[in-house]
Amino acid sequence: MIFPVLTCGWVSAAVSPTAGLTVWSKRPPTYILEYKLDQSPEAALEQIRQKKYYRAAWALGKPVVGVGVNFSSKTKNIEGWAAAEMAAE
Repeated sequence: MIFPVLTCGWVSAAVSPTAGLTVWSKRPPTYILEYKLDQSPEAALEQIRQKKYYRAAWALGKPVVGVGVNFSSKTKNIEGWAAAEMAAE
């Protein structure tokens, strides 16, 4: 099940319980955001890779950038983030 979050002009965003937040753009690239709490941005990127959240965008021939974000429960803020192009397997 996918829950639309935002649609405006050239961007659509959707939340899926199994695929995090995906931001689809009519212009490449497509961004896939995965959030972690008290972990690391790299752990979020690894989840994107392991679960292959990027497959739908690749099927459309679009490049995909994964963005991992870590939130801190202590500071209630973003502790760090990392982005990586999801390369072909």
